[in-house]
Amino acid sequence: PTARSALLGCGHTYCVACMMSMYESARLDVSYFPLSCCSAQIEPSTIESMLGSDTVEEYRNLTLLIEANRKSVPGVLDEGIKDISESRGWKICPQCSAVVEKVEGCVHITCRCKYKFCYTCVRRWKTCHCELYPAAEINMILGEPEQGGGPGDRGPGVEHVHHWVCLQRPARCDGCRMYLPYYHPHCAGCAGTLCTHCWAAR
Repeated sequence: PTARSALLGCGHTYCVACMMSMYESARLDVSYFPLSCCSAQIEPSTIESMLGSDTVEEYRNLTLLIEANRKSVPGVLDEGIKDISESRGWKICPQCSAVVEKVEGCVHITCRCKYKFCYTCVRRWKTCHCELYPAAEINMILGEPEQGGGPGDRGPGVEHVHHWVCLQRPARCDGCRMYLPYYHPHCAGCAGTLCTHCWAAR
């Protein structure tokens, strides 16, 4: 059970929605860590009473990573921080060593230090050949299996199991015939190409 609101030491009251909003903002911009109001840090116990133990554990881990990042020599990370990042699937910015979490979308990351890199291989952006949208993520969104079998392995009534990759050259959408300059979904199996609008509407 969680508390419906909390009265902070500064006299301000936060409801669950406001506290969650503050936490989500801090996850997107680490300059808001640790959570505070009127320059006074909000106690983790207050956050836990409102948002639950899972959220406060993530908050504590993020706070540890951020504080270590602020205190460390640029480019040098503690092994514990690397372990936490790896276990959560987070990446470390090659330029400033900030911890980065991709929630959704393509693998193109622009860190807060403005360095651009690939979330899959952590190389400088546009120096690798990784898929812009990993097939597993696209298939999850589309509700299709991650890997299709051969032609003889398909179930009854299944014409084709799509394997979507990112095409990085000009093409025309098979759905609406719109010209697509670059970075659009393309099925490696049937060679179908769609704009993001037609792809999302499937």
